Amino acid sequence: MSVETLIGADPDVLIVPDWKTYDGSDANTLKEALYANPKLSSMKAIKNKQIYAVDYNYMFGYGYNTIDGMEQLAKEMYPDLFK
Repeated sequence: MSVETLIGADPDVLIVPDWKTYDGSDANTLKEALYANPKLSSMKAIKNKQIYAVDYNYMFGYGYNTIDGMEQLAKEMYPDLFK
């Protein structure tokens, strides 16, 4: 997805995969880069600090782990509901 398309969509929330890359980057590195990118600063998800990382294998593994991934994401997005 291009930066322009992402800006045009202006999502309320961004969900990024949580995995390490060949250079050691992880979801936190990606989140920091997205928050620091001035081109994205007008987006709702950036302004409201609504970027969430979820384990890629849980969310896209197409098995029982997908339910665990959804629960992990819900706990991160709505921590008050899981106290």
